[in-house]
Amino acid sequence: MGRKHHKTSNKKKPILSKNTAVAPSKLKLPYVTGLIVLSLSAFLLSSYLAWVSFSQTGPVGCGVNSGCGEILKSRWSRWLGVPVSLPAAILYGTVTGLLFSLKNARNNSNTFRNYSLLLFLVSLAGGSALWFLGLQVFVLKKYCFYCLGIHSCGATLACSLWFSFARTDRPRKKGSNTGPSMVFFGSPYRLGVSVIGLLAMMAIGQIVGKAPVGNTVQKVDQLSSIKLEKRPEKSLALEKEKVPTSGRDNSIVARKLDQSPESEDLSNPVSRTLSLHSGKFILDLDVVPMLGSAAAEYTLVSLFDYTCHHCRDLHLPLKEMFEAFHGKVAVISLPMPIDSNCNRLVKKTRRAHLNSCNYARLGLAVWVSDRNIFEEFNDWVFAPPRPPALNLAYQYASKLVGTELLNESLQDPWVVSQIKQDVEIYAMNYHTTHKDAMPQLIIGQSISAGSIKESEKLIKLVSKEFGIQPGTGSVNK
Repeated sequence: MGRKHHKTSNKKKPILSKNTAVAPSKLKLPYVTGLIVLSLSAFLLSSYLAWVSFSQTGPVGCGVNSGCGEILKSRWSRWLGVPVSLPAAILYGTVTGLLFSLKNARNNSNTFRNYSLLLFLVSLAGGSALWFLGLQVFVLKKYCFYCLGIHSCGATLACSLWFSFARTDRPRKKGSNTGPSMVFFGSPYRLGVSVIGLLAMMAIGQIVGKAPVGNTVQKVDQLSSIKLEKRPEKSLALEKEKVPTSGRDNSIVARKLDQSPESEDLSNPVSRTLSLHSGKFILDLDVVPMLGSAAAEYTLVSLFDYTCHHCRDLHLPLKEMFEAFHGKVAVISLPMPIDSNCNRLVKKTRRAHLNSCNYARLGLAVWVSDRNIFEEFNDWVFAPPRPPALNLAYQYASKLVGTELLNESLQDPWVVSQIKQDVEIYAMNYHTTHKDAMPQLIIGQSISAGSIKESEKLIKLVSKEFGIQPGTGSVNK
């Protein structure tokens, strides 16, 4: 009897035929569409926040001094200077692609490699979600709904895919402690160590990093213009020692005009005003607090807070800029408190800005009492790293102008009305530029928001916006 010859099959054996898991095929279940929606949502939100960071605009829905605004400006929003939303967008974009590739995939080696990478990425997303949620709850104590949305998606993706892994990726051989979905890492433990290592690198990079600082400059159409307006008749009938307040009311404690050689003659029926935001705000240059002359050829507006450390950084460069242009540029100084007691835009006052409203009232009261003393008072308040205690500031102001006159000036209704106007100017700036950083400068047709520490940088900015050179005040050709 001849031997029976068995035909040899030319079909290749599956690479994972003896140890095949069913995890990737389980991704064909209907909930995979939900996972794709979650991943795509996180990708879009991360991409939007990355665009916000690079364009230096404010995210939609985040108001002035809001939680999301504070978080996105903090050191925890970046990793070694790079916005964390950028790698997050890359991660979730990759996860979305892998989920689409596995949706109709078969159980083969490529599928298991993709699945292994997917588990690693969602583990990284889940760990990052825990880290950033912890920062919001225990460190920042503020919440960003964009960030919460991203972290919720990441945590849900991680839990869902690991639940699928735990149910389906079981070893088929005795003595084996892992299924084929660990083809990249060998075991879940190695995957976990890799994830923890990357999360530790992220945390260290954020801890040693610094908060994003600096200023942004944005053009605004019809932002500011100097106008000549007819002075109200009731102002012309005032005694020489009284001045009009905001062109409407009369200050009961206004000082004599001849205190300063640069003061304007209120008997002149025409006054110079600065129009802001297409005429929505009119500042009488003979009335508002100002460094320099109301007759200066160029005028910029400074919105500041006595308790703001970035405003403190700007104080000296602003004075050096004024001196560099030899009086050609005047500076309108408007206190804008970051305090919920007098600022409707602030929902909750931060500890650093407590009594900000009182400092602003005190500064304006000094201006009303004696215009020549206003800058001396500001220099004293801004000199130390932090503002002096409020009672010490009051004592110093009383020493400069007298207690009786200071108390009388604090009761002047113009003080409160001016603070309200300053807040509304700030609100319009934010509405126009979506930037809430302080201090803010209105220079010609541009708004500068944020810290400026170098006088050279400020001089270049003013020179560019007004088209003049320091020293001569000549127009650039």
